[in-house]
Amino acid sequence: MAIDAQPPSAHTSCARCQLSLHPGQEMVDCPECGRWYHVRCWQAAAGCSATDCPGFAGPPPDPDADPFSAFEPVAEVHEDSSATQPPDRDEAEPILTISLDDLDQAVPQKVIVPRGERRSRDARGARPRADDRRSPPSTGEDKPFNRLAVASFLTGLGGTVCVGIVTGLVAVVLGLLAVGQLRSRRERGLGFAATGMLLGVFDIVLWGAAIVAWIGSGVSGESQSVEDDMDMDIDLAALEQLDPPLKRAMLANVLIRVKNGGLLGGGGMGSGVILKLDRQTAWVLTNRHVIDPDFSDRTDSAALPDSLQGSIEVKVVGQPLTPSRVVWTAPDGIDLALVQTTVTGVGNPAVQPQAARWETDIEPRIGDDVFAVGNPQGLGWTHTQGTVSQFRTQPKGSRQIRLVQTSTAINPGNSGGGLYDAEGRLIGINTATIDKRVADGLSFAIAIRTFLTFDVPFVRSAPPGAPAVP
Repeated sequence: MAIDAQPPSAHTSCARCQLSLHPGQEMVDCPECGRWYHVRCWQAAAGCSATDCPGFAGPPPDPDADPFSAFEPVAEVHEDSSATQPPDRDEAEPILTISLDDLDQAVPQKVIVPRGERRSRDARGARPRADDRRSPPSTGEDKPFNRLAVASFLTGLGGTVCVGIVTGLVAVVLGLLAVGQLRSRRERGLGFAATGMLLGVFDIVLWGAAIVAWIGSGVSGESQSVEDDMDMDIDLAALEQLDPPLKRAMLANVLIRVKNGGLLGGGGMGSGVILKLDRQTAWVLTNRHVIDPDFSDRTDSAALPDSLQGSIEVKVVGQPLTPSRVVWTAPDGIDLALVQTTVTGVGNPAVQPQAARWETDIEPRIGDDVFAVGNPQGLGWTHTQGTVSQFRTQPKGSRQIRLVQTSTAINPGNSGGGLYDAEGRLIGINTATIDKRVADGLSFAIAIRTFLTFDVPFVRSAPPGAPAVP
């Protein structure tokens, strides 16, 4: 063994501590294997510490020995070394030693990562956080359904089979509450909430339109056609046995049906009176609200919707329903209209359709007997009777309408039918009655004299004192 101050090359390191050997340090090479050591590393190991060296025979290195004690900064001994070579980092800086005991006692520091950066790291495949390692990530199947969302769906679905205006509103409210909860909870049910709200809106619109249509169809004077439901028709033979005044009133009565009454294409039905009959053409007087479902007390125009033409049918005695058309409506929103229809022959000559009898200068008095002919609830050619209770007037625009108040029974379907005196003369057109739940025996007809004040080209007035036979 020889102690030298100069290593064989500039990159030689100690075989024990693996640190570089620098000029000026005491160092030694193993005579057996040729490895270089710091002198103090050689002495601490009692020789060569390489286990494959033939000269290795000493005990293992002492763990308490300081392997870095061999390093003591040595001043440069060469001339101009300080000017030509910078000081070495291993000689100028102290060396930090960490033992195994220090590593066992070390506590990892918790790293707080911002939420946005954390999501980007997770997307790049970063290492899962501690809380992610404790439990597997939840999937959609693990999340519970939101109860409000399910309730909204079931409520909206139930409203489609029952009157769903209220249930529709409840479904919409529950759906909105469910959406608010789903934004802050780890739950499922957004599809249920959205579907429930849509069903709720559908229920409100559907049932609202149905109720409006049902109410609107009642304006035309028909709530139900008993004749259609029970397949009943009149016995024409019974008309042959009537007294002439009543028989003529019966044969002058017609049934009017509007196919597209109401908002949803429902039907309207009422009555009418033949005022003029010319061969196979008849002119029928009726109420405007019978043939115009949109008519109301606020109507002030005589114009009719174009959709009404082609949707009106008239049935005269002994004949089927026949397509007809409106040829005149009263001005100022007065509830009168004239319909033109076609009349064909009836097999029994004794029951041929006839025009009603009316006169201009004869009017009944309060207390006189009167009767009505019409089609209440679709029961065609029905006779009811009563007395004149009072005469009244009603303003309409610039006109005064004369009304006949009677105790005659009037029901939906009688609207547009005739009111006659005891001699069978037409004195009015039955127009309205008070709700039977409020009062009974209060019926009103527009006097025929009101109609005759208009210049209607299809009907000629009779001279005073003479019966009008169109």
